[in-house]
Amino acid sequence: MNIFLSNWHPHADGMTRDTEIFQKALDTLSQAGGGTLVVESGKYYLGGLRMGSNTCLWLSPGAELIVSDNYADFTQAVALSRAECSDRAFLYARDAENISICGGGTIYGNADGWFSSSVDDMGYRTPAEQRPRIILLENCQRVRLENIRVHHAPMWTIHLVSCSQVVIDGISVDNDLTMANTDALDIDSCQQVHIANSFFSAADDAICLKTTDKPAAIQRPLRQVTIVNCTLRSKKLRF
Repeated sequence: MNIFLSNWHPHADGMTRDTEIFQKALDTLSQAGGGTLVVESGKYYLGGLRMGSNTCLWLSPGAELIVSDNYADFTQAVALSRAECSDRAFLYARDAENISICGGGTIYGNADGWFSSSVDDMGYRTPAEQRPRIILLENCQRVRLENIRVHHAPMWTIHLVSCSQVVIDGISVDNDLTMANTDALDIDSCQQVHIANSFFSAADDAICLKTTDKPAAIQRPLRQVTIVNCTLRSKKLRF
């Protein structure tokens, strides 16, 4: 099943929230057993979204998802895991399988709305206490992130928690080097992960492989991660 977002008449003006339309489209796919949400060219201003199993979010070239700078807009995506005092995310899935985000489009994290305009003595801007992660998947299987660009994230950009059978290929994460704690990619307690042909840039970790404290139901070891042909840039920690 394919849903073309334009048929649902989003504002697509980059300023008016389209969260409800996106979520209804994703819920319709979930209720039908899965499918692809095709997001055509345009600018979509959004709060938190939750994806279900067997769902592909296809961001066409020219499509840009703009992340809201209001923490209250992320109630759809409340996570089990916490990071930097936050349990919210922009694109979220839990206990799902066959999740894909791909297509050639862009996610703009709107980080300026979450950080001070001035820098401290170390050259870093001061963050808001609570900020959403951009892509957060918890306990998901068969995940694919491919041919997307994410930039100016206000928080950890891609955080995969206790996921398995993950492919990340041909993506770009490019964050502001004056903004600390905006890790490009965090692989946390995951297994069977392949990362290839991608670019990761952040003031903090470019790629971080780890096992953090989390609820016992999703706690597991980190295993079988391969990284091939990737470029990493960071002010502090590349890997």
